[in-house]
Amino acid sequence: MEKSSPYDAGIKYKVLFEQSPYGIVTIDLRGKFLDFNERAHCELGYAREEFGKLSIYDIDLDVSREAAPVRARQILEEGGAEFEARHRTRQGEIRNVHVIVRPVALPGQTVLHSIWQDITERKKAEETIRKFAEVVQHTRIGMAIGTPEGKLGLMNPAFAEMHGYAMDELSGRPIADVYAPQVRTSLPGYIDAINKNEYYEFETLRLRKDGSVFPAEVQAYAIKDEEGRVLYRITNVQDITARKKAEEALLYSEEFIRNILDTVDESFMVIDRDFRILAANKTFCVWNNIDRHSIAGRHCYEVIHKMERPCHESGGQNCVMKLVFETGEPCTVTDRHETAEGNFLDTEKSAFPFRNSSGAVIAAIETVHDITERRLLEKEQLQSEKLKAIGTLAGGIAHDFNNLLQGVFGYVSLTKMNLDPKGKAFANLEKVEKALNMSMSLANQLLTFSKGGKPVKKRVALLPIVESSAGFALSGSRSVCRMTSGKDLWDIEADEGQIEQVVQNIVLNASEAMPDGGTVEINITNAEIPKAIKPSLPDGGKFIRLEIRDSGIGIPEHYLPKIFDPYFTTKQKGSGLGLATSYSIIRNHGGIIDIASEANKGSIFSIYLPALESCVEKEVRVSLPPVKRKARVLVMDDEEIIRDVAMMMIRELGHEGESAHDGADAIEKFRQAADTGKPFDVVVLDLTVKRGMGGERVIAKLREMEPGIKAIVSSGYSDNPVISDYKCHGFSAFLNKPYRISALKDSLDALLRTGEVI
Repeated sequence: MEKSSPYDAGIKYKVLFEQSPYGIVTIDLRGKFLDFNERAHCELGYAREEFGKLSIYDIDLDVSREAAPVRARQILEEGGAEFEARHRTRQGEIRNVHVIVRPVALPGQTVLHSIWQDITERKKAEETIRKFAEVVQHTRIGMAIGTPEGKLGLMNPAFAEMHGYAMDELSGRPIADVYAPQVRTSLPGYIDAINKNEYYEFETLRLRKDGSVFPAEVQAYAIKDEEGRVLYRITNVQDITARKKAEEALLYSEEFIRNILDTVDESFMVIDRDFRILAANKTFCVWNNIDRHSIAGRHCYEVIHKMERPCHESGGQNCVMKLVFETGEPCTVTDRHETAEGNFLDTEKSAFPFRNSSGAVIAAIETVHDITERRLLEKEQLQSEKLKAIGTLAGGIAHDFNNLLQGVFGYVSLTKMNLDPKGKAFANLEKVEKALNMSMSLANQLLTFSKGGKPVKKRVALLPIVESSAGFALSGSRSVCRMTSGKDLWDIEADEGQIEQVVQNIVLNASEAMPDGGTVEINITNAEIPKAIKPSLPDGGKFIRLEIRDSGIGIPEHYLPKIFDPYFTTKQKGSGLGLATSYSIIRNHGGIIDIASEANKGSIFSIYLPALESCVEKEVRVSLPPVKRKARVLVMDDEEIIRDVAMMMIRELGHEGESAHDGADAIEKFRQAADTGKPFDVVVLDLTVKRGMGGERVIAKLREMEPGIKAIVSSGYSDNPVISDYKCHGFSAFLNKPYRISALKDSLDALLRTGEVI
């Protein structure tokens, strides 16, 4: 056989040297690199020419310049070495390497031949495994390895302790020994699921050495070979006894809280950031006619508003949930809510952010409070405040206006008495009186909702009042009235004149709403109404309900909130006081007035007045003869025109009269008349005197001088307690300004019939 030449051997060595997967270097005894392969300098990141200028102590962290020769001699003495080292790359990275060094004798010198294997990744893996093994040993989760045959192999202390065994007691035992007897029939199914899925998680019951059972959560992994055969199964077991108890407590707590929330009459729900309902109480479900069990996970806008998109994307501006998610702060808005029955409720929606442990808002709690009743009360309160504000001004104007009307009425009445009833002048004065009556009606309407609107009540039957008032209001119109009523109607305590005014105002409005004529339907019934249904009624209970309905043009919805406002009217001709006055009258009688209307479908006015249960006894009027006696009458009033007219009326009636401009003047003249032997038989006292003593104080002084004096109180106001109960304040009669001569005559006649005047 032909021997290879040294040249050929050198070539082969060079090829192996350069293509080796390991770094190979030749180092002299001082540590300088004499030769190196491609792998050596590339792993360390150096170019060949750079690496050739380095020594071992330039890259080996454990070798210094001084130590390099010492270490080289030690390797020579020992005939070689094998160790791990740390090499620094050109970029400063530290790499772990396994090094084998052998001395080689060359002609003229001895060198060290070193082979490097990079074991950095292996070292990292070993450290990871070491740390993992430490974690496995100390974790409270039980971990064990099972064989394909169903035996227990390696395990950590937690696994053995969890089942009440020492580790050596469990190793090699069948896996079934740690499962509770009642679940062992399920074990084949568990194993099959693990083998098929490679990972399987389930809850089961485990068995301890002492025979006790505990709930556990099991996570199992199947490790297979390349052909899919199961080599072993790794099982993680966690005792979930505490969790199960907590879940049971939570379920009890949730049920407890749900029961509490279900007793609340406010709607309550929890909504996540996707506007999905997480929970809701009974009131919410009732309002929206939805089953609680079908609500979870559905969008709130789908359930409540029957929308396909969130409210704020569909034009809604009052989404309280959106505000909470945007601001992270509690928010409150008011809104109109339509119930499952189609009713609309005024609601106040409040939402509160629900945060996770990091503070992020993950959901919101919304409560919906029905404020319909409160809105009704606020509306009525606002209406009352409007009336009160304007009443102060209106009352003063109307009072002064009534004083002027008193003078005009008096002069007209006196003039008519001296004219031929068939003459033209008399007819003209009749027209003047008609105009004055309209003026007085306007002034009285102002007074009714001002401070002068307190009714002077007595027990009356409502039906006759309504019949006469409605007939009067419709006289001369194209409309007719159809009356219906219940049986055995209760009486009411009311000011008959004011109730007549209400009926006339509303019936007249109804007639004007039907310009081509129609039927005004009026119905009167007894009504027992719980306060919960009509919260604005003072006490609930027994009421007379008066309903006035027309089929006219109706009232647009946007006008309805203003319909009882003073001076509000949709008519070209009208004062805007009729309904405001009616509202004030009914409120002053302890009742309510309400309206329901729809454009082109007519209106319904509903009036509720507190009822007296028994029927009123019919008053029998006895015709009395006129008084023929001559009396002395003292009139006190701060208005000169009223004093003058009153004197003319008294003299026209055949009596003697004298006037006083204030209380002090009246008391002095009363005293002088008594001292001269010509006392006054009747006094007519104005209740309110500007900057002076009024009628209430004057009558008290006069009765000290003459206890039997007959007195008439006169006023343009009727809110004072003296007017509503004048007899208790020393008066015998009441004259409402402006009054005619006929009213004065009736009052004087009634008082003078009790005895002869000297």
